[in-house]
Amino acid sequence: MTSHFALQWNSYTNNVCEGFCSLQKNGEFVDMTLAADGHFVKVHQLLVALSSPYLKSLISSAPCQHPVIFLNNVSNSTLMLLLEYIYTGEVLKWHDKTTQWG
Repeated sequence: MTSHFALQWNSYTNNVCEGFCSLQKNGEFVDMTLAADGHFVKVHQLLVALSSPYLKSLISSAPCQHPVIFLNNVSNSTLMLLLEYIYTGEVLKWHDKTTQWG
């Protein structure tokens, strides 16, 4: 006789996304630093690697456990928007046609 069962966590996606955001905001379990425009932000390698094949290759080639990656020609405000997108899956920002994105 074989038993089958299914276990489903309905709020899994929300919980994981909110959990990673909270960990990053509190600086918990961060293992990499991104630098842009003179600002340094601690992040999780796993999420950054999942979001970008280019950054994944940089992380893979880093000779240390907590790499610091300098993003040339990227403003801090752009980095923060990218991280918002990586950690939440969306960016909520209003802009007008005179705004220049760097």
